[in-house]
Amino acid sequence: MTRKTALSLSLLFAVGMLLFTFITFAWFSDSQGFEVGFEIPVGTENGIVSTLADAVWMASPFLLVLSHLFFSFGKGGEKIGLLLSALPLFLYAILRILSYLGGKESHPILFFTLFSLILIASFSSVAAFVPEAKKSAAIIVFSYGAAETLLLIFSMLFQEKYSLFYFSQLIPMGHTSYLRYSFFTISTFFYYLFYALGLGFRLLPLKEKEIKPKEIKIEEIKTEEIEEEDLSSLSLEDLGISR
Repeated sequence: MTRKTALSLSLLFAVGMLLFTFITFAWFSDSQGFEVGFEIPVGTENGIVSTLADAVWMASPFLLVLSHLFFSFGKGGEKIGLLLSALPLFLYAILRILSYLGGKESHPILFFTLFSLILIASFSSVAAFVPEAKKSAAIIVFSYGAAETLLLIFSMLFQEKYSLFYFSQLIPMGHTSYLRYSFFTISTFFYYLFYALGLGFRLLPLKEKEIKPKEIKIEEIKTEEIEEEDLSSLSLEDLGISR
């Protein structure tokens, strides 16, 4: 894959991540069905640490898009671009863990996502300074995206919460009858999946577009033709010869 193609795909997924930061899209098993809305994803009811974590979560896609610009500034810019891509959600994961250590109730599956974000950021940061580590970092990032997808599929198949993005519970309808109520936060799932894809394509070992021998030969012919045209347009006076 060429550098231009990989970075274009990375930017596309970064924009998608930004889109699903503010657009809420979910599926409910009851009469609500699919629901779409728009919201600012920063809550203030769970304390300063949780609020700060939400703010970083909201800012991360902006920084992922912005970091794309640095990849055109050479190796130094690429280092900054990778750090801007990875570190914001690393900070989010740390803040979110701190908020839950403060006593807020959480589901164990949440920590799979949070520790994965820390792992991704750590390997991506190393890859920013050690180019040889990029391939390993890319594998880890893409594996995380695949794992989140599989966990969600298993959750929907078995109606159990194996995924952060799937919720299901039995609601009593009588002494012996129950109704299973489920919902799936599609937009939040895409937020993390697009993050993994956007970062992963930036970590792939990239190569510039190869110039084929045929293209080189055509360029040489064009150069020779231009030189011949320039020579044919010269007059005797241009060559220093008087008539």
